[in-house]
Amino acid sequence: MTEAVAAFQTPHQLRFLFSCIILEGYPTIPLWNAFQNDLALNYIPHNSSLEHAFDNTLTDIHHYLKDCGHQLHDYGLPEPQQRSPEVAIEIEYLESRHDHLQQQTLQKEQMMNNEQRQIYNYITTAVQAYHGDRQHYMKPTFVEGKPG
Repeated sequence: MTEAVAAFQTPHQLRFLFSCIILEGYPTIPLWNAFQNDLALNYIPHNSSLEHAFDNTLTDIHHYLKDCGHQLHDYGLPEPQQRSPEVAIEIEYLESRHDHLQQQTLQKEQMMNNEQRQIYNYITTAVQAYHGDRQHYMKPTFVEGKPG
């Protein structure tokens, strides 16, 4: 892989080579970790998310593996997230602010009255249940009242 990258092979060619190498039994995860940016290079535009680029890359690799009767999980590779590009960009943006937002959340929770806390707990429990099990139905929730 190092030689192919140094020889300026296209990302498409690198993905094909990567698939051939792992089909031969070479360790997948170290290769993926070392070369994932090179494999996804043509999918990393300036205004998109890395998650979306890696999803497209994994989808391409999946097609090569599928032609040989294998799947991504056979090699320990993650499945594409298949989130919309907008959601992926927001997640990447908010991840960098995670600690600050967590601290703000704790401060705001302490300022809630009992009724606000009850609504907050209801919504967070529903979101966590949905996040843990995507088959869990999440009802629409409408909250109205005075600001503050």
